[in-house]
Amino acid sequence: MKRLYKILIGFIILGIVTGVIGGIILVAEISTFRYMGNKNYEANYDEFIEKVVKMPNNSKEIYYEKDENINVVVDNSIQPGVFKLRINYDSSKCSNVDGNVFIDENAYLTNYRVHNNSSNLVNELDIDVNYVSFNFNILSRFKEILGDFKERKIYNYNDDSGISYTIITNESDYIRFLEVPYGYDLEDIY
Repeated sequence: MKRLYKILIGFIILGIVTGVIGGIILVAEISTFRYMGNKNYEANYDEFIEKVVKMPNNSKEIYYEKDENINVVVDNSIQPGVFKLRINYDSSKCSNVDGNVFIDENAYLTNYRVHNNSSNLVNELDIDVNYVSFNFNILSRFKEILGDFKERKIYNYNDDSGISYTIITNESDYIRFLEVPYGYDLEDIY
């Protein structure tokens, strides 16, 4: 029985030593890689759908989240009080795209660092998009990553989601669309 314990302890010590040696080799190998920055894969926005949306009958600003990839453009052929939401998508990454737009008239801007609400109600733009996502380039990207490792290069690989939004409005309504400022969030009243 003592011999079995000695063999098991020997295997445990051998495992620990092997793990330490492997960790040292890993750190030595990784330290020889060069960081090359970002490698962006832009989407080819080749198709879109449009929704015509009636604005709330108030003069309050319409806030949208910064990370939603929204671009606001002016087109004076659009009548006041209405805007078009164009959902642009890459047909090689997305299919069956459909979306809804909601404007919540009962929202506050909240400073999430000190948790106080603004005293004025604002409008919140909420875009709900449903789509089927697929990416056939995953194998070629994997080969590219392995090739970069062979060349001892490290990148931040940024892949575009394949969905972006364009709000098309007239010049008088353009000033109503605002990004949520840094440090703030939109909070609904229930």
